[in-house]
This record gives sequence, structure tokens and C-alpha cells, in this order.
Amino acid sequence: MNKDKKLIGDGILLTLTTLALKTAGVMFSARLAAAAGAEAMGLSSQIMSVYSFAVTAAAAGVHLGAMRLTSESRGAGRSDEIRSGVRCALRYCAVTGLFTALVLFVLSPLLATRLIGNPEAILPLRVLAVAIPCISASGAFHGYFNGVRRVYKSAAVNVTEQTVRISLTLSGLYGLSGGHSPMPHSLTVFVNRSTEALLRLQSIFSPGIAEQSPMGAACLTVVFGSVCAEAFSFLLLLTLYCFDSKRYPKHPALSHGTRQSLTPKFLHITAPMAVSALLRSGLSSAEHLLLPAGLRRFGSENALAEYGIVGGMAIPVILYPMALMNAFAQLNTVDIAARVSAGESKREILDRVSRGISFALVYGIGCSALLRAFAYPLSNAIFPNENAGEYIAALSAYAALAYLDHIVDSMLKGLDCQGYVMKINIADSALGLLCTATLVPMLGVGGYIISLYLCEFVNCLFSMGKLMSVLGFFPNLLDTAILPALTAALSVALMSFLGIAALPVIPALLLTASFYVSATVLVRRAANGARLCIRGCRSNRERS
Repeated sequence: MNKDKKLIGDGILLTLTTLALKTAGVMFSARLAAAAGAEAMGLSSQIMSVYSFAVTAAAAGVHLGAMRLTSESRGAGRSDEIRSGVRCALRYCAVTGLFTALVLFVLSPLLATRLIGNPEAILPLRVLAVAIPCISASGAFHGYFNGVRRVYKSAAVNVTEQTVRISLTLSGLYGLSGGHSPMPHSLTVFVNRSTEALLRLQSIFSPGIAEQSPMGAACLTVVFGSVCAEAFSFLLLLTLYCFDSKRYPKHPALSHGTRQSLTPKFLHITAPMAVSALLRSGLSSAEHLLLPAGLRRFGSENALAEYGIVGGMAIPVILYPMALMNAFAQLNTVDIAARVSAGESKREILDRVSRGISFALVYGIGCSALLRAFAYPLSNAIFPNENAGEYIAALSAYAALAYLDHIVDSMLKGLDCQGYVMKINIADSALGLLCTATLVPMLGVGGYIISLYLCEFVNCLFSMGKLMSVLGFFPNLLDTAILPALTAALSVALMSFLGIAALPVIPALLLTASFYVSATVLVRRAANGARLCIRGCRSNRERS
């Protein structure tokens, strides 16, 4: 019982933290769009696509490996191995992090000119290379804190890191634009002078590159804020670890033997995840790099701006409600795995799975309806761009598919089918790359939207098919899909009839969501009551 309470408490903390970070991320995107413009957001997204691949190469699997070593040592009562496990993870991080950072620094000119197609990306990529070892080591520390069940420390660092990133970036962008900054003046001066120093260094490392344009300077400011935040997060995690790890003993006599036994185990956990994550990240990065090029071939006058609106504005809003499902998905994996290990009957596991799928669809369909109904008010309230509302409306139904796939993947992992999930995710990324390369040059942004729907549908279809084949069941479409869709349509229609849309967007959104939840509960109870009546009538007929 205490373990269950601890698990639920960690889940609630994780949910609140993720929700806070998602909220800050969306608000940050809105401020970024206002201060830097859609074109700068597009270039920043392309730079971050290359950067995310490098981060994956340096840190993929590190969090899980450190967490597994820590939690297993703690659970087996071998507390003297905990610090050795973390040191093992840090040695791995030192090798992969420094090597990846060096490769990114050296290849930045090639990546910027050949892949991104803009030489102004060279300096931001080289600055980002500095943060890669910090990110890799931070993954080991986060794994340690999760493994010893002190999630609150990891969550606090994540919130602090996001706060530092937003403060530094917005200070620098307001300083560049000459507008009034809500941040302290000293912070604005620090960021602007630091970016000026980096620009002066560019003449040393890249003498042939012209001075940065306003767009390039804005991207450099965004990059500088991210690097400072990652470095600060690493130092904070290192300090917390140094104090926290003192509670676990260290036996010098066992250190060498423990190190030899833990290293193969750590690599056994980390290597498969690193390979699969690297493949998927590479395919995803290639897709994002091809998208602006495809838009240019379609004839788009400002491909980077269109890419920035879709990837930097619309999609973060579409995926924002998933923050409430992340903790549920993780708890779902743990719960189903525990039920399988405890030898529960197939009927009990089926009941748990069906309730999870029902929740995912009810939540996802409701979010899709609300996003479709409030697409333009949300866009006007958050972003300074009218086109963002159009793309939010077009992608609203994508939310239901994405949320369902997220929950189904968590169930498959609980059923020890994570290998299948990995293969489907890699195939999904490969299909996305193929669709982007073929559809976007023909249809523009519409082709990219079709690609997103097609890939998510195929992913969800195969994941659901695997779940049904493993457990031998088929979901009740009336309860899980048809009734929620009708209730969502009724809620939106009532909102329009009562004039709720005339209210400010947040109160109107909350009122409509409340009605949807209440109507869903009533409709499901009515449906269950109708079933009971039908069964009773059939029983009476059989008796008579």
C-alpha cells in the first residue's frame, strides 16, 4: 500500500510538473513568435532538429540505464553499488557526450550549408555543441533521483531549467528588438553582451561568414539561453547528487569488482535503446529538414515562416493536453506489468486495458472537439499570427489519434512488448520521411498535415492490432468512440447556441469542457442502464 501511495504521489507530481512545463513552453513559443517572428522560429526549429539528433546520440538510454542500476541495487539491498552505478553511467556520458560535441562542432559548417541551407546556422550549432556533455550527464543524475524515488528533486531541477531558459531568451530577444523588457535590465545586458562576444568569435572560427542578420541574431539568442539553462541544470543536479549520495555507503574494496560487473549490465540496458532512439531521431530530424525544402519546391514564398507556424505554434498547442496523460501512461505501464507479474487473470487485465482505452478516447475526442471549436480564439489569444488558428483547426483530430497511440504504447510496454513498440515507432518515422519527401512538394503544408494523419493512423492501427492479438479482445466502439463523439458534438453545438464562445477564451473553454465531461458521464450511465434493461427483458422472455 505504501508503495502504491508513493507511486501515485510521484505520478501526481510528474503530472503537475509536466503540465507546468508544457504551459511555460506554449507561452514561451508565443513570446518567441512575437519577439523573433515566424521565420526565425522556422530556422530555430531546423537548428534544433540537428541538435536533437546529436543529443540523442550522446544521451539515449542513459536515463533508463542509471535508473535501472540505481533502483535494482536499492531494491536488492546493495546500497553500496548505487554510487558505483552512477559513476558507471557518468563514464559512459563522458565518452559519448564529448565525442558527439566534438563531431557537431567540426561538422557545423557542412550541416548548416548542406542540410539546413543557411550559413547563419553555423555559430548556433557550435554554441549548442557545448551543452551536449551537460545534457548527457544530466540524464544520469535524473535517472539516479528517479531510481531512489526522490522524483521531486528531478522535477524541481526541470522547472528551474525552464525558468532560466525562458528568462534568458526573452531578455535577449527584447534587447535585440529594442522593446521594453519585463526582465531585469542586468539580465538583458548580460545576454546581449554574451551574444555579441559570440559573434566576435565567429570571425575567428568562420572568417568567411558574413555578419548575422536580425533573424540569425535572434536564433543565436535562443540558442544561448538554452545552453546556459542546460549548464545551470547540470551544475544544480551535480550539487544535489553530491549531497544526496552521501546517505549511501562507499566500499573502496568493492569498487573495482563492482565497476566491472555493472558496466556490461549498463551497456546491455543502454545500447538497444540508444540504437533505436538514434534511428528514430535521425529519421525525424531528416523529415524536419526536408520540410522547408519541400515547401520551397511547392512554391511557397516564405517556407521557413510556414514551417515555423506549423511546427512552432500549431503542433505545441495540439500536443499540450497530452501533458495530463503522460503520468497516467507511465503509471499504466507499471500497473499492467505488476498485474502480469502477480499472475492476475486475463479477464482482470482485459478490464484494466479496456478502461484505459476508453479513457484515452474520451479524453482525446473531447480535446479534438475543443481544439477545433476554439482554434481561432486560442490562436488569437496566444500567437500574433492568424494562420496558426487555421493549422490548429486542421490538426485538431490528430490529437485523438496521438493520445490513443500514447496510451496503447504504454500498455504494450507493460505487457513486455516494448520491442514491437520500438519497431513500429521506427517504421512510423520512416513513413513520415517518405511522405514528407513526396507529398509536401506536391501539396505544400496540406501534404505535411496529411503525412501527420497518415503516419499516426498507421502507428495507432498496428499498435491496437498488437494489443488485441496479445489479449484477444476488441474494444466496444459504441462506448469508446461513438458516444464520446456525439457528446463532443453536442457540447460544441450547445456552446454555439448559448453564445459561450463570446466569453473570453479560457472561461469559454473551461465551461464547454465541463459540460462535455458531465454529458459524457450521464450518457454512459444511460447507456449502461439501457443495457441492463435489455438484458432484463431478455431474461424475462427466456423464463416465460
